Amino acid sequence: MGNAASFLSGNYSRAIRELAAMGFLEAEVRYALRVNKGNKAQAAEWLLIHGSPVGTADAELQRAIQASLLAENNQSSKSRQRIK
Repeated sequence: MGNAASFLSGNYSRAIRELAAMGFLEAEVRYALRVNKGNKAQAAEWLLIHGSPVGTADAELQRAIQASLLAENNQSSKSRQRIK
């Protein structure tokens, strides 16, 4: 596996771990990442809308996670715009 493929694989594995730590099943996380082309923030949003969290996470926690991810995504977008 080349350096670029190793890097991408490592980022993908880290995204799986981070999203699974939020209480989603690993299979759901993998699917969400696949349909969102590896974008962790978009996959998290997809999971909050379509996935089934493990356990009984309350709505307030899910809203807080979603707000955090949206803020992270907005910050990333602003950083990319400054780079252009």
